[in-house]
Amino acid sequence: MDLIIEHRVDFDGIIRGLIVEKYLDENGRFYKTLGWNYGDEIPEVSEYEKIILTDICLPSEFMIENKSKIIWIDHHVSIRCKNGIH
Repeated sequence: MDLIIEHRVDFDGIIRGLIVEKYLDENGRFYKTLGWNYGDEIPEVSEYEKIILTDICLPSEFMIENKSKIIWIDHHVSIRCKNGIH
């Protein structure tokens, strides 16, 4: 099962989350969707095969610890550079 974490207070994140849901549905993937915002509790993700982030970045420690499972969809260049991704 996959986890979609979408920026719950930003329409970019919500719409991208819906697009990812449609893609996963069409490809027979099971998933759960979680709305998340900066300052929220970090979710437990050990049970998920893939973590798909839409228009949001979780803390660096989370990103590094889960890097092999993360698919990150974000158009904010500054946040990618802050986390060492170019």
